[in-house]
Amino acid sequence: IINIPPPRFSWKIRVLNNVSQRNVQQTVYQMQIQSIKITQRDNQFVWDSECVVSSQSIHVPYTGQNNLLPSTYYRFRVRVWTTNSEEPSEWTDWIQFRTPVFNLHEYLTKYNALLWIGSTQINMNELRKEFMVPNSSPIKSAIAYICGL
Repeated sequence: IINIPPPRFSWKIRVLNNVSQRNVQQTVYQMQIQSIKITQRDNQFVWDSECVVSSQSIHVPYTGQNNLLPSTYYRFRVRVWTTNSEEPSEWTDWIQFRTPVFNLHEYLTKYNALLWIGSTQINMNELRKEFMVPNSSPIKSAIAYICGL
């Protein structure tokens, strides 16, 4: 979950053939974001940064014209140009993320959602646990909200 607007993204330049290369720097990047709902159409993006001349690869802010929707699954990928090549790298694999409810009051009003019981803070501590589900399982994804008093 990316819990502050605008979301920020980070990536690392891939090591080629498991050989460390010295003095290689990113010169340009391109990032694309898709809504998980439209992934069947590979060329339709919520945002495409086009080529951005920048060496920044940590905490790169989303600068798209449209705000990302609350409580929505997206995926992003990046490719970079480096000082070693005039050609771009391969695209990274798609990386999935989900936006939270950025403004709880606005979300509850807009989506006519039920009121929360307890705290309305959205920047609470978050813990993550990954686990494997057999391919034969009907479960494809799950989010558990757990409270300890």
